[in-house]
Amino acid sequence: MAKDEEYLTEEQIKQMERNLLGYDPAKQTVVEVRKSRRILRDPAQKPHVEIVARGNEMGDQVFDFYLVATNAERKLVHAGLSDREAKIQTYKYRVDKVEIRMVR
Repeated sequence: MAKDEEYLTEEQIKQMERNLLGYDPAKQTVVEVRKSRRILRDPAQKPHVEIVARGNEMGDQVFDFYLVATNAERKLVHAGLSDREAKIQTYKYRVDKVEIRMVR
């Protein structure tokens, strides 16, 4: 064996085993903790339904329903619903416990 070859001490071997087997908890930086708290606080991260009032059409208010995903992608689900149709549709979403937001 060569003299320049170094051997690991018993403590270094135990430390490597702990790191590899996951005995020690992973350290979090301050930035990671702040990001995780911000994601939990931000209500836009959850999928939800947005209702947009488009205007009056023959005495009825007309509504558009958009489904907003977690990545803030909006898709038009129902277009041009009257008052009564919008009430029925919101009831269906409430039964499924989906968050509904009115956008002006």
